[in-house]
Amino acid sequence: MRRFLLGWKQQGWEKKLRAYIVNYADDFVVLCRDTAAEARQRMEVMMQKLKLTVNQQKTRTCRVPEESFDFLGYTLGRCYRVGTGEAYIGAKSSKKRVVRLCERISQMTQPKLCWRETEEVVGELNLVLRGWANYFRLGAVSKAYRAADSHARYRLRQWLCCKHKTYGQGRNRFPNEYLYGKPACSA
Repeated sequence: MRRFLLGWKQQGWEKKLRAYIVNYADDFVVLCRDTAAEARQRMEVMMQKLKLTVNQQKTRTCRVPEESFDFLGYTLGRCYRVGTGEAYIGAKSSKKRVVRLCERISQMTQPKLCWRETEEVVGELNLVLRGWANYFRLGAVSKAYRAADSHARYRLRQWLCCKHKTYGQGRNRFPNEYLYGKPACSA
């Protein structure tokens, strides 16, 4: 991969096509204006010469902001400002990554694991959520955070109800204050 990146610059494709490469490990995106077809063709020729394969299922040409694309767990494309509704090109965590996080939370709070200590489960959940939030802290993240937080509260309540053998959704017995470890306010 390093040879491809060096060759791209040394052969002058970055300047000729104004096509810039953003990469992480073996994943990369070629960013350009109006030269996407030629940049893709040059990239494929260089990859063949280097005997590297390009995943054709993942490779596509995308016109931003009309379309969006996923890269390293983020969806890059058109976003909207909350207050004004103004459009801008930005990043947000991809739906697939939010779904994957929710699946992981569900696995950690399965009813068959209600034998575990509450502090242990909550500690592991907090580690997963904190790590995910640290990675996805750039861009428009509030919707993803709300979805993850809501799912974690729901699943933790279900798990606690199973552990304590109570029926219902557990909102009365395990309110948000209980889940977050805050004392309930008395008026």
